[in-house]
Amino acid sequence: DTPGGNSPFDGGHALRFWFAPYRTCAFAGKRRRSGLSAITLLAGEGGQAKGGKHRLTTLAPELIQLLRAQILRVKSCLLDDLEIAGYGGVWMPDALARKYPSASRELAWQYLFPASRLSIDPQDKVLRRHHYDESSFNKIIRSAAKACDIGKPVSSHTLRHSFATHLLQSGADIRTVQQQLGHSDVTTTEIYTHVLQRGAQGVRSPLSQLLEGLEQAALG
Repeated sequence: DTPGGNSPFDGGHALRFWFAPYRTCAFAGKRRRSGLSAITLLAGEGGQAKGGKHRLTTLAPELIQLLRAQILRVKSCLLDDLEIAGYGGVWMPDALARKYPSASRELAWQYLFPASRLSIDPQDKVLRRHHYDESSFNKIIRSAAKACDIGKPVSSHTLRHSFATHLLQSGADIRTVQQQLGHSDVTTTEIYTHVLQRGAQGVRSPLSQLLEGLEQAALG
């Protein structure tokens, strides 16, 4: 363990963010530079994210205040870290480190969900705060699934599948879902239409919608 144990991470808040379709590694490594109506998921440090692509996905308005609160936690943690002798700032890709030499100590470049402790970077032996370990997210999810008595395996990828399924259920077209998930081929996305157990291409019959509307009107 190293100095700087002040954790800016709130597991309960982070779990809510899983309803946006982030892959585990890329989400844990998400930096703070983003808008508040949508999030651009960067391709990853060193281009290691799947497909090497940036992705744009929806951010639920209900999460904006939680996001702002998390940014304040990160800011507080950064201020504490800057007081520690030998602290070298957050890790930056080589090209960005050369272009913006002071960026590693600026709030805009910190991880949105940093690690709870500082650690020595094995590459350059500098004291840094890396991102929250992605395996810990799945531990939180598994604990939640156990508490809810869900008898099936649940992981972050399960929530990604749920996100796609609920998008289709809410009426989103298949191309929109494809873009949100970052699929290069729409046939990959079409798998979710089979999960819905609807008609051809996952389309719900207009008759079903009509009958549902009549039923609601009768109840009202």
